[in-house]
This record gives sequence, structure tokens and C-alpha cells, in this order.
Amino acid sequence: MWSETSSIPLSDDNAARRAEARPDIAGELGIGLRFMTTDWLAVNIALMDTSCGGAADGGGEGSIQNILALHAGISIFIPFRSTGRESE
Repeated sequence: MWSETSSIPLSDDNAARRAEARPDIAGELGIGLRFMTTDWLAVNIALMDTSCGGAADGGGEGSIQNILALHAGISIFIPFRSTGRESE
């Protein structure tokens, strides 16, 4: 993942460090639920934690940074009518 600390300012005095700029390794862990309200509509909720390694100030010692996010949304399924439920 590229982040604010992955990039180096584009000035002549940072030319050597700019060549060392690279993306940080990141991982994601989460849990979520989908509640079906009708055949074609669902409500989603998820809790996601994204962790990445990198230096907080763009150089020096590395650290692990976390972003914890709560996602909520809806899903709409097309066609609006189920095509396989007549046999149930």
C-alpha cells in the first residue's frame, strides 16, 4: 500500500531517498453480516481493521499503523424476484 509516508518530497536534496521509496506491506482483517430484508434487498454491516508497516515520519524506525473502520451499506440484487424459489 502506498501511503503518505511511502513517498518522498520531490526536491533535489531528497534524490537519494526518493529512489528508496516503496510501498508498505498491508493486511486486512474483518467481520461482517448481511441481513436479507426482501428477495432483492439486504443491509450490510462490517468491522474492518487495516494494518500496515512503515515509518510514521517517512524515515527512521518503523511502526505498525492501524485503521479501524465500520462499514454499513445496502445491497440490491437484480433481478428483483428470486428465480429458484418456486421449487421450495
